[in-house]
Amino acid sequence: MSATILVIAIVAVVVFLFLTRAKQRAKAPSETTPGFYTKIAGISYHQPAAKRCSVGETVELIREPDNPYDRNAVRVCRINGSQLGHLNARLAADLAYRIDRGEVYTATISDITGGMREKPTIGINLHIAEPENIGAVISGTRER
Repeated sequence: MSATILVIAIVAVVVFLFLTRAKQRAKAPSETTPGFYTKIAGISYHQPAAKRCSVGETVELIREPDNPYDRNAVRVCRINGSQLGHLNARLAADLAYRIDRGEVYTATISDITGGMREKPTIGINLHIAEPENIGAVISGTRER
């Protein structure tokens, strides 16, 4: 009898985890939203903040031109200011110049990985939407 209860408990946990992941994915950005997907680099150093994130949450991309390790660094933070990590160096090298020119990128958490017994470290995937030119937005026009 105790083995049956154990099996039922395990099945209940698996179903719960499956439904939780399905709910998270349902809130992810649409595949038709213009932009691209990437992972947050260095997130293993920011696990407490990562554990409070949710799919669909908007995060900020903040330029760090004075970063001593990478002059093109782009920090990824929650809206409350908690740092989650950085964009990878190759992507940051491409976006830094554009951000410095006034392009505004909207980043949204598209998926959360890990956080389970077999992979306890949480990873976060982002959808970075097509940029807006801040000068064009201010003047009332929109360049594409």
